[in-house]
Amino acid sequence: MNEDRHGKLIERQLLPYITAHLRPNGQTHRETYCFASNKDLCFGITVIPFQSSGAQRTTAAEEGAGVKAIQAGSSENEGDGGLAQDLRKMLADPNNFSDVVLETKDGMAISAHKFILAARSIVMKQLLQEESFGGTISMDFDVNPIRILLQWMYTGKLTSEATGPVIEEVVLAAEKYELVEMLKQLDKEMISACNIGNMFKLLEIAKKNGMSGATEQITAYIKGSI
Repeated sequence: MNEDRHGKLIERQLLPYITAHLRPNGQTHRETYCFASNKDLCFGITVIPFQSSGAQRTTAAEEGAGVKAIQAGSSENEGDGGLAQDLRKMLADPNNFSDVVLETKDGMAISAHKFILAARSIVMKQLLQEESFGGTISMDFDVNPIRILLQWMYTGKLTSEATGPVIEEVVLAAEKYELVEMLKQLDKEMISACNIGNMFKLLEIAKKNGMSGATEQITAYIKGSI
């Protein structure tokens, strides 16, 4: 611990580059310290409130304010600048150091990364481990649902196209490659793609894949449409 010429306390050991300042609370012999800025807080760091020698215990309100400040700072690291955004860019980049090609049913080729496919889908992992694997995997679906599938595998998020006209193929592809978490998201979103023309087909798909939420919502939709 060191103090600068303004009396600011600087943590040199656990949190380099993050300073703390003295916050007087107007009470005798009571001093509470807090971080002046939380913008540099990183994952894996646990922040513990501390006091100067002779200080009394902080109040619940003061501790709560500190927690809120830390939470506000950590939220700055979330969003389009995070890992999901970087992986989305990598998927779209033709020079993305890919090591596998997915050939779609309609004759398109999409470059991807074996480690992501293997981590996200046990079915994909088994295909990659086959002795006959030569760098290419033949897919049973057209390019649009496969692109949606890959977007989810890389980012964990459904694109708006997932609930569009190709939702039936997207659900079937997610089921084929055993993307359980993707199916859970589709279970919540399928109703947004439901219309009079596809409601019975979507109901069949929802029931087949154990999508209880979609089954209930689509059933109610059908009853209201008849």
